[in-house]
Amino acid sequence: MGDSGDYSKLIEDVEAAIEHDKLILPSAPDTLVRVRQLLDNPHATTEQLASLIATDTALAARILKVANSVIYKTQNGIDNLQQAISRLGLKLIQTLVTSHAMMQLFAQNNASANNPVSRLLNDVQTRSIEVARLSYAIARHHKTLSADDALLAGLVHDIGYLPLLQVLGKSQRLNKTDKNISRFLKNSHPQMGAKILSRWKFPNNFIDVAEQHEQLTRKGCGVADLVDTVIVANLLLYEIKHPQKDISTVKAKVSAFVRLGLAMNCSISDFEEHIETATQLLPA
Repeated sequence: MGDSGDYSKLIEDVEAAIEHDKLILPSAPDTLVRVRQLLDNPHATTEQLASLIATDTALAARILKVANSVIYKTQNGIDNLQQAISRLGLKLIQTLVTSHAMMQLFAQNNASANNPVSRLLNDVQTRSIEVARLSYAIARHHKTLSADDALLAGLVHDIGYLPLLQVLGKSQRLNKTDKNISRFLKNSHPQMGAKILSRWKFPNNFIDVAEQHEQLTRKGCGVADLVDTVIVANLLLYEIKHPQKDISTVKAKVSAFVRLGLAMNCSISDFEEHIETATQLLPA
């Protein structure tokens, strides 16, 4: 498939699959499902959660590393998961587990991807981590928003790309620069992301992030929310990566800045301290 006509047919096929609910959505990784089920149980104990996390050596090591990082440093280091969970809190533990699961999911999809799809998956994964860190920093700056929730929201906001790239990857000559493909992915991934997070039983505010983060001029609900943080994080990252483009007129139409109490001319440098913290929580 090398020309726009071929791509148009491919896009039509994927759109038809979406319309008839025939697109295969990724299942939530097993560790994430089990941890979420345990956290939903009001009678669950820290010991049970630690035992579950310990079954995944890489995840356990990651949580211990965060618990012993500079931002949580005390005189005594932590070498057991129960203490780490108590230090970090259940909300951050859930975010770290989700982060680990997302990396696994991207790796699984990348293993069977052709080169263009692999590059696109890497782009989405890298951007998700960057948006997550900046969303965390913006929420810390705002003070009334949950920074842990913002970190998770940024991490999952583009998950809708996964099933779309999986299907498009069947074209062995997929061209990531084709405008039809780019437009299709940009327009379709929010709907797919909302479906995935609904299937994974995420709370509504995270589903809203997946579904609405491309709606730059959304009015919101009058107060800042997770969608606002992700919208602004995406814009600020775009601005720093495309310095030759003036997006000030676009930013002027984005009321999320007002709800977050941010100046239109704010930049990533205004959040450096909190981004540094987020990078320790969510490394590359």
